[in-house]
Amino acid sequence: MTPPSATPQSAVSREEAITLFNLLNPSLILGEGKIIEFIAAKTREGTSTIARALALIAIEYSPHPVLLIDFGAGQNSQTHFFSQPDQEARYGKLRPFNDWRIDPAALSHPTPGIPTPNLTLMKVGESSLILATVQTHSGENIHLGGAPAFWTAARKEAVLTIVDAPDAATSYTGIAISANMDAVVLVVAAEMTRSPIVQNLADKLQGQNAPIAGITFNKRKLYIPDGVYKWLEFL
Repeated sequence: MTPPSATPQSAVSREEAITLFNLLNPSLILGEGKIIEFIAAKTREGTSTIARALALIAIEYSPHPVLLIDFGAGQNSQTHFFSQPDQEARYGKLRPFNDWRIDPAALSHPTPGIPTPNLTLMKVGESSLILATVQTHSGENIHLGGAPAFWTAARKEAVLTIVDAPDAATSYTGIAISANMDAVVLVVAAEMTRSPIVQNLADKLQGQNAPIAGITFNKRKLYIPDGVYKWLEFL
């Protein structure tokens, strides 16, 4: 499968990423990290592209670790992106990162017959960006929401954690973990996704008490509505 980052119309410019970062305005305080989740209702909305763009801007603002978590359900689009020769030349090669004490078992409740998620941490070159890939197992994602210990550890280790959630049409994971976030941003492909589908996702997130910050329209122009400013008061 071609990753979203390879789709020209879904590309996010540096200026757009900076605008998004400034609107969200995370504090970037070590030990008090914020967690932002990006989620879409359908596939190919550009979630991975926007999440990665924000992470790459964040490392320019802080020398402390920024964590980008890919819940890509086996697609590993973020790993694919940073493993491309041109990206390796720009950012450096991915290499194992074992400096943090983050237990992957903390992602889910111990459940008989269901193994813990596989969590892999990689450092992107010599930058402060840490890439985490999470492989869950069939039936496991419904258990992810009720175990906040992982997210508590992430807040201590990284000044900002950005969650690249799988689309809601194929996985419940992004909805299940949403209550543990500091902000959830819905990603919508402009003029491609019907509003009832987006509303259905918003309703499910609200059912989990997710802190919805707003919507970003992708594949046309980056736009954050007034609703995101409500979250700025929280920060």
